[in-house]
Amino acid sequence: MVGPRLRPLLLGVGLALPPLMAALAGAAGSRTVRLDVGPGDGPYVSGFAPEWEIEGGHSLHWSRPRARLSLPLAYEGEATLGLRFGPPPGGPVRVDVTVGERPLDGFECCRHRALQRRVLPAPASRPTALDVRLGVAGLDVKDLGLWLDAVELGLGPEGRVKLTGAARFRPAALVALVFALLLAMAVPAGPAALLTAPVSLLLTGGLLRDPWLVHRLLTGLPAATLVLGVLLLGLARFLASHGVLSRRAAAGAPALALLVFLARAAAFNHPGYYHPDLASHARLTKALREGGVGALFAPAALFEGPGGAVRAGATGFYLLEIGGKHYPHPYTLVPHLFLAVLPFDFDTTATGMRLFGIAFSVLPIVLLAALARTWGAPEWAGGLLATAPTAVAEVGLAAVPALAGHALDLLLLLFLTTRLHALPSLRTVLSGALLLAAAMLTYVATPVTSMLLLACLVPLVWADPEGGRRKAGALLAMGTLGAGVALLAYYRDFVPGALVAARAALRTDGASELPRVGRVDGTLALWLLPLALPLALAGLRRLLAMVGEGRKVLVAFVLSLGLVTFLRLLGPGFFGHVHLALAVTPLLCLAAATSLEALRVRGGRRVVAALGLLGLLVAQGLALQARALAEHVGRVGSAAGQGESQRARLR
Repeated sequence: MVGPRLRPLLLGVGLALPPLMAALAGAAGSRTVRLDVGPGDGPYVSGFAPEWEIEGGHSLHWSRPRARLSLPLAYEGEATLGLRFGPPPGGPVRVDVTVGERPLDGFECCRHRALQRRVLPAPASRPTALDVRLGVAGLDVKDLGLWLDAVELGLGPEGRVKLTGAARFRPAALVALVFALLLAMAVPAGPAALLTAPVSLLLTGGLLRDPWLVHRLLTGLPAATLVLGVLLLGLARFLASHGVLSRRAAAGAPALALLVFLARAAAFNHPGYYHPDLASHARLTKALREGGVGALFAPAALFEGPGGAVRAGATGFYLLEIGGKHYPHPYTLVPHLFLAVLPFDFDTTATGMRLFGIAFSVLPIVLLAALARTWGAPEWAGGLLATAPTAVAEVGLAAVPALAGHALDLLLLLFLTTRLHALPSLRTVLSGALLLAAAMLTYVATPVTSMLLLACLVPLVWADPEGGRRKAGALLAMGTLGAGVALLAYYRDFVPGALVAARAALRTDGASELPRVGRVDGTLALWLLPLALPLALAGLRRLLAMVGEGRKVLVAFVLSLGLVTFLRLLGPGFFGHVHLALAVTPLLCLAAATSLEALRVRGGRRVVAALGLLGLLVAQGLALQARALAEHVGRVGSAAGQGESQRARLR
């Protein structure tokens, strides 16, 4: 009989063993292994320019005269090596190719895009590592060699490809890590194994079919999963210890958030996904790393050059254009600070920013569960948020600071709800001010949304007959102190430009134009109609009648969202960056969950109706998430090409 301590160990080994065996076995049969040189190629290339480029819908990367592409793969059987590339910068060149220790026939290259294929004889005894070395020589060759588009390995019916080195153990390690984190989150061993089993089965099947794709989908996932898992675990335990999460939700909410993170990260790690803002984030992180502490005292210089010259091409970030002039956008640097202190290369930094955004997209699942408990709504509203399409659409747009600001906005709502009764305590005022400052520093729209929230909350608290004026005064002090810290710490450098931009916006006829419906707003609208909106309206009415002390915060939240909507209509150029769809989605999920829960508790056929409506709402949300993902995967150059390419600069 297996003891209680040995059972989790045996379950973990049983879950990790199938993907390990599949990784060692590899995939057999005809197939093509392809590395599109560009976004995500950092771990596999050396002797290349620091940054890749996007041109004409294709990702390309300049090699040096001596370069190397080394994939963690080994192949068996006869194969074909293919190189796709653009024209070299000068005249004709000679290209020599070596795979492993085996030199292949070289070729001459002229001024046009080309594809070169070479037959690789079957290895004599053991699998051959896919290690390609390039040598480019010519009269005009200087620092650049080939403008490489892709490298391909084509295998015949007798071929086999498998992972090599540490890559063989990454899938099994991830499975074991997920199982261990679920156990640490107080999920019992049996349910934890059932939750981990789909991860193990999917990885096993994928490794037997396409080990290279599975390897790419898991880029950065073990490390990111460990960091996020520890953060979720700590957050859930902290909230549970303060009574704002039930014991059941303290295990279920972080477990769900962890699994949702894995699914979203694997999806957006697909080699076909790319958004130009990822490169902009990487450039801004690089500029911050090079500028050091001094950049924090003059952040506007990262977006605007000397004498007001536009430097959007340097960092890749847009500037505000109002009245025909450009102004530096006070884009936050907080999400970039974490990566700026790490010695990552350009590509790894871009990957890190993507995973940051996905991690921030799942933190609200736990926070909304806690907020639901304090407002009298069902805690499973956090699970409904996981199925809403808004966050996935924002991840697709690489809106990392917006996603981070959204998480802190919910934390601020939770703080106000649970600590409103403690005002005018100095400790509460100082804690709230620090949290408010952190929220404001995380995203540029948060100063608008958070200050509007406090502005709506003050008169509601003022009307309280028992100490209302003192509480309202404490809220004003909290807002003033938090805003002052944010202003002095970062936004002070943008005040002159903001005043000029505000005056220009008031003089511009375009300031009264209605904002165009963005992709995220359209995705939310599709989710609202025809099912989510009626449920949310019915649930909001019930929710306003249910909550106690937190009712004031909820009413203020609803009013602030209405004011933000009005401001977007009034000045779309100035307030279009607020990400209203992201801010309103948690409220919709809370209200819809409240409506469905009220229907369920009435029993009888209403239980079936509630479950059916919930199933339809979840299915609709997941379908829209898949649609939002499909809008980006496979369209590398759809929104790219911003900034001139290195080739153009040579002309």
